[in-house]
Amino acid sequence: MNARLTALFVAGLLINTAMLVWASGDALTPSQSLTVKHPAIFVPIVVSTSGANNSFYISELTITNRGFSDVALNFKYVAAFGGGTGTAMDRLSARHQRVIPDAIVYLRSLGIPIPNSGNQGGTLSVRPSSLQPPEIAITVRTTTPVAGGRAGLSYAGIPTASLLAGPSYLCGLRQNAADRSNVAIQNAGVAKDGNIVLRLTVFSGDSTEAHTLTDEVLSPGSFKQFSSILVSGGLALTNGYVRIERVSGKAPYYAYAVVNDQANSDGSFVAPVLEDTLRSANRQIVPVIAETRQFASELIITNVGASDKVMDFSYLADGIQSPGSNANFSVVIEAGRQLMIPDVVQYIREHSGQKIGPKGAGFAGTLMGSLAGESSIFLGARTSTAGAGGRFGVCYSAVVRGDSSPADAAWIYGLQQDEEIRSNVALVNIGRLGQVREVYRIDLSDGARSVYGIDLFDGDTGLKVNTLSGIKLDAFRWIQIDMIFARFAPATRQGYARIYRTSGSDDFVAYGVINDGGQAGERTGDGAFVLSAP
Repeated sequence: MNARLTALFVAGLLINTAMLVWASGDALTPSQSLTVKHPAIFVPIVVSTSGANNSFYISELTITNRGFSDVALNFKYVAAFGGGTGTAMDRLSARHQRVIPDAIVYLRSLGIPIPNSGNQGGTLSVRPSSLQPPEIAITVRTTTPVAGGRAGLSYAGIPTASLLAGPSYLCGLRQNAADRSNVAIQNAGVAKDGNIVLRLTVFSGDSTEAHTLTDEVLSPGSFKQFSSILVSGGLALTNGYVRIERVSGKAPYYAYAVVNDQANSDGSFVAPVLEDTLRSANRQIVPVIAETRQFASELIITNVGASDKVMDFSYLADGIQSPGSNANFSVVIEAGRQLMIPDVVQYIREHSGQKIGPKGAGFAGTLMGSLAGESSIFLGARTSTAGAGGRFGVCYSAVVRGDSSPADAAWIYGLQQDEEIRSNVALVNIGRLGQVREVYRIDLSDGARSVYGIDLFDGDTGLKVNTLSGIKLDAFRWIQIDMIFARFAPATRQGYARIYRTSGSDDFVAYGVINDGGQAGERTGDGAFVLSAP
């Protein structure tokens, strides 16, 4: 990989979420079959509130209508703190996108009785009058001022059909001098669904220690946060994960975690993974693992099962000196343990037995893992760099390879470009299921090439403003287009993109990144991941 491509890619890598959404296959994301009578979009939290270390978080709300008709939007805000529960309505024109800088101020302007002072935060349900998800989408970007700009994270509103019913896990949590981890749970149901009772069990990643917390009763729309959960209630864990189980009630729920930097309060969003999904996750792909002079990727391997597992890995990146540009290694993960490898490329350098090149050369590529039999493994990564006295970082989970036919398109919402913000779009060709051997020993001669296109839409006008065509990408390769609107639709200040395959049949990962700073090197450079949608 040449130095420019590495720099462009890594500049957009700090994507503050745990969820990578791909065009096909299964997902380490919230999904559960539910009977949906009243489709809506559930937003787990919007805030205007102070936090630790003099931080002050504000939630930016982006609403996208990619459909061909205008829509009325019915909002229900349930206050978690600060008061102001209420309802309101607004409209959004066909093909338009609205970026609202402060969700709390906006909801107050619509007539929801949120107080004018003090800390406020709560859940939000958005029910379209006609169109349904995915034609309507919600994206939230919550940030705080830091030295030189802003830092934070991004997450998507969850369609009703994708909320949680079965047990789920939040993995990769840590509590130490550098980081703290919070966990939040919500009743995502409507009034007639009634209360639910959720049970949280906190597991040590270093031992067999487990602690079941007091059951939590949640009314519809309510929210509960456990700050520094690994050291709350008499716990003293530095490495851990949490299991969430609905023990009574019929309403769907949601849960997430945030890993915050102790110095600069930058957050990484950790999304839930269903227990059922983990059982079938015997073949997974982490779309991005990087090592440069500034950046390092940490590998997170969590075994939630009762037996030890051996996971085989293959790291594929330009610049690796071995034949095929890939390096293979294996990791034994004990039952109930969570392993966090701080600099996984260095670990590969030391354990693969293959030459991948010296530290500092610059690597960014795909990591594939597999194991035999039923899985119990969560696989994810955290990539970070120094900034504002701490580190700016992101957690993201692996793609679980499924047997489903690949989808042809994915959408990315909430992209922006102005003097303070820039947006990148990236995609990864993750190949076809049959191209990857059982233990991921890749023969690149079998690699296919697919061709993609990207349509760009202006959110303020609803018009398509450009099309990028003929983007060729070999199997297991990625490409990033930095500052996509500045380069290809310079009059557009905010918009969205449609990524689609024009030839080939490979699965692909697609995502966007909103970076603080209108140009590379400006402001903090911290990024927020923008979910793609089917």
